[in-house]
Amino acid sequence: MFSKYRKLNEEDSIKYIKEKMDVFGKDERLISREIGDGNINYIFQINSQDSNFSVVIKQADKKLRSSGRDLDTDRIRIEAEALNIEGELSKGMVPKIYLYDREMRCIIMEDLSKYQIMRKALVERKIIKNFSENISDFLLNTMLPTTDLVNTPMEKKKMVKKFINPELCDISERLVFTDPYRDIEENTFQKMNKNFVEGKLYKDEKLHLEVAKLKIQFMTNAQALIHGDLHTGSIFVKDDKIKIIDSEFAFYGPMGYDVGNIVANLFFAEIRNLVLNEKSNQFDKWITETIKNTVDLFKIKFINYLENNTKEKIAITNKFFDWYLDEVLGYTAGAAGLEMIRRIVGEAKVEDIESIKDSELKGNAERIGIKIAKELIMNRNKIKTGKNYLDIADEMIMEELNDGKIR
Repeated sequence: MFSKYRKLNEEDSIKYIKEKMDVFGKDERLISREIGDGNINYIFQINSQDSNFSVVIKQADKKLRSSGRDLDTDRIRIEAEALNIEGELSKGMVPKIYLYDREMRCIIMEDLSKYQIMRKALVERKIIKNFSENISDFLLNTMLPTTDLVNTPMEKKKMVKKFINPELCDISERLVFTDPYRDIEENTFQKMNKNFVEGKLYKDEKLHLEVAKLKIQFMTNAQALIHGDLHTGSIFVKDDKIKIIDSEFAFYGPMGYDVGNIVANLFFAEIRNLVLNEKSNQFDKWITETIKNTVDLFKIKFINYLENNTKEKIAITNKFFDWYLDEVLGYTAGAAGLEMIRRIVGEAKVEDIESIKDSELKGNAERIGIKIAKELIMNRNKIKTGKNYLDIADEMIMEELNDGKIR
């Protein structure tokens, strides 16, 4: 019945799971609910009324729902293969994959409904135990083994070929590196910041030069297999555990892109906390320490991993490791700045900022974020520690306070 591609609905998804897998008993009563809210995939949660077991089906749509534009469904293969690799390299940190169905463009995977999306947890000011330890482990354990230093050159080149992802890379190249720096209709922000955005982003040619440098590195530096869209909306949390989802943007690119995306999204939680006058509390202490520790633990573990696992003989020197790490850290800071700007100005927003109801406070958050982001981009090669990030943030916040723009 499901040997060729057909778009699933809630009723069909039950028939599909029974045909493809025996995870449910023949007579179990199943309920399907579509839970996806995106533009390019269909996601169904299948629950048993008898066993309380559940799974998720993710199906790649052949068309963009908002415009009807054709889409390449190969992204679901890339996601399945990336999740399998990430699952092998970081045990327990991605959902289990039960089945990848090439014909139906589907993945059947573990249901994470007992977890919470990290972004929502941060909006609620929840403290997530051991997050810096966990995310730094995930980043190092999934990226460094796929580099030329640890993998064999022949195998790495085969992997690069397997993860060519032109359509979704094109989306990133446009939404992250191009559109936020042009005065276009898709960009939205508070009216009070119109002149600010024009001056700080649209008309700053020095900034455009640095963004262009970062973009060309994104397009040409096949350094490691990266997640490609790693933010707090693609991380599920429960107690001191994390699960990373949505690896469909995976490709071989600069490692600092993933690290920078994490740092940027932690900053959104910090900025939200600040403008809502919740600066002096336990959550603020935790979020600032988490930003700092995520960067610093990544550095420590990075060098340790290379010292113990590098196979490229000519590269086994401390000076080389330090140079290699510096390159990654520079891109990390730049990527953090890019992510902050594109989420504030571009069309793909984040709840941390968008859910601030007071327009003046939201405007404050936008300006602080953009100021921090520009400093990260323009001075990225000087930013080496977690404290450097916090110092920049403090300086930009103080600037807003001195201008009387924060209540």
